[in-house]
Amino acid sequence: MSRGGSRQIGLPSPAAEAVSPAVQGKLETVVRHAQIWLDGQNEVRGKLVARLNQAVTERRAGKVRRLLVRVNARAAHNRTASEESTVAAASDYLNSLDDLTHAALDAEAAAERAGVEAARSMSTVLQRLRRHDAYAHDLLKDIGTLLRLAAVAGERLTSGQFRDVGVWKARADAGARLPRTPLHQQVGRRQWWAKHCPRCHAEVQERCVLVEGSRVGSLRDVPHDARLQPLIDERKANRAASAGQWRVDEVTCPDCRKGYHTPCDSPNGPHHSRVELAQEYTRLRRPRTRK
Repeated sequence: MSRGGSRQIGLPSPAAEAVSPAVQGKLETVVRHAQIWLDGQNEVRGKLVARLNQAVTERRAGKVRRLLVRVNARAAHNRTASEESTVAAASDYLNSLDDLTHAALDAEAAAERAGVEAARSMSTVLQRLRRHDAYAHDLLKDIGTLLRLAAVAGERLTSGQFRDVGVWKARADAGARLPRTPLHQQVGRRQWWAKHCPRCHAEVQERCVLVEGSRVGSLRDVPHDARLQPLIDERKANRAASAGQWRVDEVTCPDCRKGYHTPCDSPNGPHHSRVELAQEYTRLRRPRTRK
């Protein structure tokens, strides 16, 4: 392309004559698409350079720095003489700034680089979190990292990342009220799959699956809390029931007068009267006397 003009792409006539009409048609289509792309690139470059020129005119140092970076990265080739002049003027303008302004621009650039890096790092953290579909205390470190990176990334977050950050923040806020010891550590592994799961609807002896996120249907490493909570509730209820139940050896036998933790003088086990007395104490919920 000549300076100030637009490059035109075409097939050399010898090449066009050496191929069949069908192939020639395909080549012309490719050339046409390439020309459309090139024209689009020229338009993008022109708009960028025009914005750069306006920023220089308005003496907006921060905007000049950012646009100059974009122009040099995306429009470094095939610039017209006018565009080259604008880029040179922008560079001269930045070089003419005082040290204090340069320091502010350097700090701004450092913050931008940190934001870009934070947005990239978020992908790694989210990949780990996507293996879960509910909050657990052992995820607190990753969630904290995610929130810190999101704050640094700011507007560089994609819509998907922004949504995921909101989901995990809400889960962490709600999960702060959960017991510090995860439920799957309060239930024996053999009992993990003993009940139907109301969250993912896994049947008895089937493992739970993820019900949210990008890996829906994948097996979970541990059951959902909703599946384990009934087991823990049953265990608490049994303990409460047994705490009020009197054992036979906790009462004094009316027949042989044997006392606490002392068996009756009977070859057939405790006397019937002692059994009835223990049952009566349980029915009346009589408090135990400390031994």
